[in-house]
Amino acid sequence: MAKWRVSRKDEGRETAIPAGQDVSGACISVLCTGESEGTCGSCKGGCGVSTSSVVSLKDMEVGESGTIVRLTSDDDSVIKRLISMGFVPSRHLKLTSAVSSRGARVVRIGYATIALDAEMASAVYVRRSR
Repeated sequence: MAKWRVSRKDEGRETAIPAGQDVSGACISVLCTGESEGTCGSCKGGCGVSTSSVVSLKDMEVGESGTIVRLTSDDDSVIKRLISMGFVPSRHLKLTSAVSSRGARVVRIGYATIALDAEMASAVYVRRSR
């Protein structure tokens, strides 16, 4: 099971996300561990390393798939809603449809097909599968 990191600005810590915790302005990402720390590209803003293979779900092409590496939003309710629908770091997803050019997306995650509006799609960052 992947460990997650919740960080705000320069403060980084490994933590669980208890019910009722304010996560607005937070970046929820896979926690870097071991020798690979700083090389995964999943913690932009955390360790400062990012790769071109990590993109917002809003910027993916239909048919592309990848692994969620972080959730970032200034709106607490967006992050909580994404988590409740199964959008958590280390989950695999596939973009099945782009409802509009402005960002609404339909994705397959696990056995579910879920539509996300532009705001929610832009909060999910994915490392594209190769």
